Amino acid sequence: MTGSRRAHPQGDRHNMIRIVFWILSFTFLPWLLSTSNIASAEDAGVLRVGVIAPFSGDAATFGNSIRHGMEIAFAKLDPAVRDSIDLRFEDDALVPVRTVSAFRFLKSSYQPDVVISVASGTSNALAPVAETTGTPLIAVASDPAICRGRKHVVNFWVTPETEAQLLVQELKRRGIRRVTRVVTEHDGTIAVARAMDAEPGAPEVVLSEEIPNQVRDFRPFLLKAKKQDFDGFVVILLPGQVGLFARQAREQRFSQQLIGIETFEDLSEVKSSGGALIGGWFVTGASPEGRFAAEFAMKHPGESAAVAAAGHDIVKLLGVGVSTGALQLTDDVAPKLRQYLHSVKDFTGASGVFSSTDDNRFTLPATVKVVTSNGFEEQNR
Repeated sequence: MTGSRRAHPQGDRHNMIRIVFWILSFTFLPWLLSTSNIASAEDAGVLRVGVIAPFSGDAATFGNSIRHGMEIAFAKLDPAVRDSIDLRFEDDALVPVRTVSAFRFLKSSYQPDVVISVASGTSNALAPVAETTGTPLIAVASDPAICRGRKHVVNFWVTPETEAQLLVQELKRRGIRRVTRVVTEHDGTIAVARAMDAEPGAPEVVLSEEIPNQVRDFRPFLLKAKKQDFDGFVVILLPGQVGLFARQAREQRFSQQLIGIETFEDLSEVKSSGGALIGGWFVTGASPEGRFAAEFAMKHPGESAAVAAAGHDIVKLLGVGVSTGALQLTDDVAPKLRQYLHSVKDFTGASGVFSSTDDNRFTLPATVKVVTSNGFEEQNR
């Protein structure tokens, strides 16, 4: 009994120590694990890639497209290179404030070496933040203002000038001389419209309106169009608008051609159009290289490959940089990454052959596609 009484105080102290230990463990263990993961990534020489894209909302087609293209490229990397690259995805639903929030979250929790964003509006919101923090940003976006005069930002999408040149060529080939045009109030779509106006030999625009992204009723514009003599609608709208515009134009018994950009390449828009988009044609980034296109179709049947080639080629570019030693994964990889991206010359990817330019962009090719009942087919020209 005496020994038992002497043992109780020591046992209580041990129990209390164990309790405190477990409380501290559960309180600080997640933090310790997260910080140790970051430290181990640095020690192992891992290139941390943050991807901010719309994986929900009207533009989810494009977010899923680029993610699947990246995953295909990532799977093909040499195992040693694959172990040296880490991809982290964040959803912004194409809302600029969410893009910036996602970036700040990545900076605090993941410390990315490079960030990839999708679309012009969100990329324009993010570009000054990336520039201020010295974080390399690759924007899959049209608007040249995103990267103009910046040190840390590049655009990786077919330029508005390239799209506009091909658009005007195709309009001429089809004998379309007078058009009406509807444009979403968005940095990327407006950039394409301006490039179209600047292109020599562009058709006469007899009616042009810029409308907010929230608009879903296009009948006021169509009523004005009824008073015009024109050959085609140039529809430079965002996802969520394209299909509805086509449906409403058909309901108003317009027979003119529907002409657009990459936002036509979305099966959900074709569906919402009730088939009215079928037969419409559009300019976009060049069709993915055959083997990539076949693999994408096999792995993601029925899904759009609209920006998949861009995602594929960004990952492939980073992989080549790591494998050749152009990207030495030290504590500060940013200067090497900037130099590498600006030295790209005749790189062969799923998008075709391209090089970097002096204005922080790339010479990515464009093509003409037609909306069919079976998907999107490259136009034989």
